[in-house]
Amino acid sequence: MPNRATYELSNKTQRAKLAPRSKPYFFSIEPKLTLGYVRHRGAPGHWLMRRQTGRAMSENGIPYSTYTQAYLGQADDAGAVADGAEILSFEQAKAKAAGRLHTGPVTVKNAVDRYVESIRADRGDGAAKDAEQRLEKHVTDKLGIRRVADLTLTELRAWRDELVARKDYPVSHSTANRIMANLKAALNGVYADEKNGIPSNRAWSVLEAFKGADQARQDHFEVEDVQSLIDAARNPKFSKEQDPTVPDAYDPAFANLLAAGFLTGARYGELTACDVRHFDAKHGTLTIPSGKTGARPVTLTADGIEFFKSIAKGRDRTAPLFAKEDGERWGKSEQHRRIKEALKAAKLPTSASFYSLRHSYISRAIEEDVPVFIIARNCGTSETMIRKHYAHLLAKKERVMLERAAKAFKLVHGGKHVATA
Repeated sequence: MPNRATYELSNKTQRAKLAPRSKPYFFSIEPKLTLGYVRHRGAPGHWLMRRQTGRAMSENGIPYSTYTQAYLGQADDAGAVADGAEILSFEQAKAKAAGRLHTGPVTVKNAVDRYVESIRADRGDGAAKDAEQRLEKHVTDKLGIRRVADLTLTELRAWRDELVARKDYPVSHSTANRIMANLKAALNGVYADEKNGIPSNRAWSVLEAFKGADQARQDHFEVEDVQSLIDAARNPKFSKEQDPTVPDAYDPAFANLLAAGFLTGARYGELTACDVRHFDAKHGTLTIPSGKTGARPVTLTADGIEFFKSIAKGRDRTAPLFAKEDGERWGKSEQHRRIKEALKAAKLPTSASFYSLRHSYISRAIEEDVPVFIIARNCGTSETMIRKHYAHLLAKKERVMLERAAKAFKLVHGGKHVATA
């Protein structure tokens, strides 16, 4: 661990000189207890604590220390005023880490804020921002001021049901389940710290998810369907300005996004976050700067490389890789209406969505015998999720591959195959 003289955490001016990084700067408070300071680029700094809990032995017989780590609060860096609760000075952070700072009852908003910061420390600003926006929209607006210790199962069930039943912007059952999972993680985070005085986690631990919400993916496009969808977005005849009676699908810039979605399997938000610099023509990769599982490289096919070359050629490295017709970066949720119009123009099921391009990428990759671990790595998901949602395709491919290898398992006895002997 760096010694105290290596850097100064107590002074906000000195903290501002520290290089932004995901690994905390640590300061020893007492034996086995350290205070950590983390600041990501473009984000406020925050405090965390790390306590040594014991010693363990690795499989190779090497001893190592075990730790628990917890978020404390935002640092009172330039422009922030310490309040002893959400924004902490160095001395307040030390006191809170050592259990000497009283901050009052923990609310749902407190739990959500700490959960978001833990994601930021673990997976970066992109993943934290995504979680923050989702939880602020669906959780803190309704439950934010509630004390975690006072939550009831009846109250949480009513909140859960409203997510899918409300008149304005209801969510699907599968989306509601993901929101519930995030909320439970946030609440468990503050419940685990006994200093918060939360006597029970029963209210949310027994909150039921919607059953049957995560069925196998249905809307998969064949290559011909994707081509029709892209062609519809590139065809001027589907412009409302030329013909008010046709679907308003004409948008060449959106056509590029559609093509990229199918060629990479990336999510809409991941693609729109890319700059020109994130495409590496030499190595044939597209680096997703932020996503649900953090940054990752996507290995492109030869067609994918040529496509990305065509849209990146001659453009500034810091410009959005995918820009709207006015040159601005695509915003959140701007894909929904556009893809519905393109689906209508292409005469494809309007139940599909931009996410269907991702399903199609995975399905086509499975059909072409791409190993599941490569698909998972490219798409920023787990092998477990792919095996769960695409089990029928994987089973079919396994059967085909085994039949292809059948000659390697044929046994002969007395000039006849065993099966007919």
